[in-house]
Amino acid sequence: MNLRLTKVYTVSKKGKPEKPRLFLQHLVCEAAGFKARGEIYIQINEGKEEVTLQNYPFPDSQDIHTVHVASRKSKVSGEERPL
Repeated sequence: MNLRLTKVYTVSKKGKPEKPRLFLQHLVCEAAGFKARGEIYIQINEGKEEVTLQNYPFPDSQDIHTVHVASRKSKVSGEERPL
């Protein structure tokens, strides 16, 4: 499935040297099936200017990055939500 995101993300830079960060709202993370503290796999294609995120490994192991999903505790339910 090819999903295009509009206005549900923020790109920021943090640290020295600066590291680009992609921030997705919790509703988008939940819809994509991302779990708090779970792993997501990222593939970057600079030629096509594409970033692909998924919650299972890519078959091709070239230029793949693995990160853990951050979370925030809900003030209403007290549950951790992916962020």
